[in-house]
Formats: sequence, structure tokens, C-alpha cells
Amino acid sequence: MFEQQNDTISGRRPVPTSDDVSVLAPRFVQDCTAGDSAANNVGVIGILPAGCTPALPLLVDSTGLGGSAAISIGILNADGTDLSTDVRDGGAPWATGVTVGAASAVQVAPTVALLSVRKAGVDRLIAVKFTAAGGTAGTLGLTVAYRSPV
Repeated sequence: MFEQQNDTISGRRPVPTSDDVSVLAPRFVQDCTAGDSAANNVGVIGILPAGCTPALPLLVDSTGLGGSAAISIGILNADGTDLSTDVRDGGAPWATGVTVGAASAVQVAPTVALLSVRKAGVDRLIAVKFTAAGGTAGTLGLTVAYRSPV
């Protein structure tokens, strides 16, 4: 037995039902030019709605962006220049080193940063940062499952 009961077991919080919690998983798609996949280029690909936090793994797909293109994924920082390391945004990129150079689809396992995102009262921009250059035009897709926490 646990030393302390959680809020659900103790009765302080009701058990969520399908009316209380729903998970949405939109797929954000970005057509990229060859220049878009330059090393250290940061681009916005989606929106995490106000009040929502990520849930479940990320799904990344591409038609191939050339070379050894790889990305990191997270919330755009306040300056709009890089991925956020703010605690409320997870404290770090949600995923790093995701290969998108060849046509593929990959499930990215949840990370501590992804699961540490706190809800906010404003929409936040989901961004990718190319950590390894590509050089070929293509399509980048990102499916982000998110929920409105109870």
C-alpha cells in the first residue's frame, strides 16, 4: 500500500469520465522548402490550445527533407527564436534528434519535458528546430495528442 492515497482514491477528486476529459490528436502539416531545413532553423508547426497539455507519444512523419535532417520539437520561446526551456513549457524540448531526412513515420516516446508541460491561459505555438540540415523540399507532419486537464 502507498503511504498516502492520491486524490482519486481518497475521494478528494472524482474519477474522470468521458464527459470530463477528452484527448484530441490533430496532425499539423508543413510544406517545407529546401531552405526550411537549414541547421538551427526554427519554424512554427502547430498550436497547443489554452488550458491544454500534451498527452501520449508524438507522431512525426515526412516525405523526406534530404540528407540527415533531424529536428527537435517543443514550444516556441517568448522571443520566437528557439524552443522554450521555460518550466511551464516542459523545461526543455519535448523531443530531440528526430530523423526526418528520409520519407518515414515515427512514434516519439513521451519524455519528461513533454509530460511536464503545465496548462496556460493562452495558446502556445508548437515549433520544430532543425538540428541537422536537410536540403530538400518536402512535407513535415506532426501529430500532437493533447487534453484539457481536469
